[in-house]
Amino acid sequence: MFKKLAKNIRQFGTASSSKEKLKYNLDEFLARHLNFTDDRLMYTPEEILALVERAREVLKAESTLVEVPLPVVIVGDIHGQYSDLHRIFAMVGARNETHPGSLCSRYLFLGDYVDRGVCSLEVICCLLVHKIYYPKMFYLIRGNHEHQSINRVYGFYEEIESRFEQPHADTIYNALNDLFALLPLAALVAGRILCMHGGICSEVKSLEDIRKIKRPLHEPSVHEVACDLLWADPMLDLSGFVPNPMRGISVFFGEDALENMCNQLKVDMVVRGHQVMQNGIGFYCGRKLVTLFSAPRYYPEKNNKAAVLTISKEGRIGTMLLSPTSKLFQGPTKFREMFDRSEPETSYTERTVSAESLTLPETEGLARIPASRQ
Repeated sequence: MFKKLAKNIRQFGTASSSKEKLKYNLDEFLARHLNFTDDRLMYTPEEILALVERAREVLKAESTLVEVPLPVVIVGDIHGQYSDLHRIFAMVGARNETHPGSLCSRYLFLGDYVDRGVCSLEVICCLLVHKIYYPKMFYLIRGNHEHQSINRVYGFYEEIESRFEQPHADTIYNALNDLFALLPLAALVAGRILCMHGGICSEVKSLEDIRKIKRPLHEPSVHEVACDLLWADPMLDLSGFVPNPMRGISVFFGEDALENMCNQLKVDMVVRGHQVMQNGIGFYCGRKLVTLFSAPRYYPEKNNKAAVLTISKEGRIGTMLLSPTSKLFQGPTKFREMFDRSEPETSYTERTVSAESLTLPETEGLARIPASRQ
């Protein structure tokens, strides 16, 4: 029934299983993702579809702008690098050996879970099952690769098709993309830090402009605010907003636009992903904007580091860096084409962290957030 990679796997319950049976299956499904192994995980179509249905219930209950309390670990693009996802969990959980690292902190992921790496299915299944079990400890927002027009080309569909026979491959692929349409588009951390995958939009005059975007959103490119939240990029020596010819979609925005938006929305900082940072993290506009990239050695010739942002309950902000390890990727021709066309190194990209911790100003930063907001 399945190709060689998916043969001889133990069958779990089906989507029509009783709630008790389904809960048991999800218990085992979670346990399967708590510790990393070098082997690709084995899945049945039924358990993935059951996972998707449960995740839909959780995501439908969330706002398009999710509100995340402190403390939190913010993670940028993962791109199917399942081993590096577990490296992040292990790094964050190193001080608590009694629990897996994924259960030691609150996490906010900034999207781009799939494509490029060879274990996109493991990454998204791991994050979804944690979201189901711990909805207030795992927050997932959408990236531009959580859309069928992108992940059909850059590895996700190819991976699923290699692991399941038809029609199961298409059923799983379509179900996951339908689920991606339900992912929130932005997050507000402690009421003071606005997070998204891409960037800001000229049409956002208040946070309500994000909250009111209806989901599921199957075609974000036709919604200006959603499109920019997923695709926009900062640019030095630029005023306002201009079309982004490098990506062929959305905009570049300048420091003045960022300053104006932060003042208008009363936020102190913007945290986003979407661009490769050679040292895992980059700053823009005097550290008012942070770009995180959490997939080390994403492009082998550049050998980039990865980073996550940690914010304590008191509002102290720090970074944790991951050095590159060897990695495989699929679709190398498309991978190189997309990188060269859409992700050039701008001058601000190289202005990476010079000190591995920072604190927002006490008069305006997170250190003075009232306890009622935490």
